[in-house]
Amino acid sequence: MLEPNYRHFISRSKLEGVDYVCLFDQDTVIPNCYYSELSLIVSGKYARYQALYPQVVNHGRAISPMSLKRGQPKTPLTNAGDIKVSFIGINSGAVLNLDFISTYDLLDSRFPLDYLDYVVSKKLLINGGNVYLMNSVIEHDLSVSSGERINTVRAESILMSEKRYIDIYGNKKDKYYLLFKMITRIIYSLIDRNYKYSTTSLWNSLWK
Repeated sequence: MLEPNYRHFISRSKLEGVDYVCLFDQDTVIPNCYYSELSLIVSGKYARYQALYPQVVNHGRAISPMSLKRGQPKTPLTNAGDIKVSFIGINSGAVLNLDFISTYDLLDSRFPLDYLDYVVSKKLLINGGNVYLMNSVIEHDLSVSSGERINTVRAESILMSEKRYIDIYGNKKDKYYLLFKMITRIIYSLIDRNYKYSTTSLWNSLWK
């Protein structure tokens, strides 16, 4: 599970006097330009930012960061600079500034794996920390977007985490939109037997 490992890593880094930490998944490819851009951090240029996010692509398709509408990803953010809108950025490749006390409140043990990215992004905005979008573009293999059927255990983890996230951090309109989206997914699963979520997983997640 990611959340307890992230929490341990951040706490231990602070004890060791580390100023910045980078989070990486094993399925992320980091180009040299990413490290070159990060070297500017040492000069203090980005000291006012609580977090920095690279631009992330998956097989050429931009996947992070994305603006959010009704708690759902809408359009990719591609202009380097301050991120001032509600967004979702995947944690892999993200840089956290440990000088900000609120960095320790970015995690939520109710999201040990799925939707932890959403939680971190949401809390950055709630805490008022400045967030910077880097020029660097990195490649990330997002397995759940491959178009293949997601196994039952992982599917229900994703769906239940999505529901939990909207219940905790969303508003009433977000909840209604998710209900509509779930019903639409169920219809797709009945029409397309290769749909990424099975009808059973969707139904179970809807009523749990």
